[in-house]
Amino acid sequence: MLGPLLAVLALSSATGCFVLDEIDKGQEELRKHSPEAKKMGRVEKDESGGISLAALREKSAGAIEGISGRVEQALASEPDPANVVVTCAIEGRTEFTRKFDCQTRGGRVIPR
Repeated sequence: MLGPLLAVLALSSATGCFVLDEIDKGQEELRKHSPEAKKMGRVEKDESGGISLAALREKSAGAIEGISGRVEQALASEPDPANVVVTCAIEGRTEFTRKFDCQTRGGRVIPR
């Protein structure tokens, strides 16, 4: 009686390993086709599965120049007149808020 019971337990544990192996394979496939993998594009992987240093350098080569160019451009342009901080009289009190927000809320811009 004990023999068939042990055989059933052995077979059920073997099936569990098969199921776990299939789940692991499926998880790997999901990682390959995930949005994060698509964002990285075709980037070299090192032995640990991470991005190699050469690929990381290539991806970030122009990042600082691009950011500094946008910052310089933003600083050189005139500010939006509706986005300037003003003194606003609204509902019996004085607030410092953006001009557009003051006017939208029914406030009065106090000249400086």
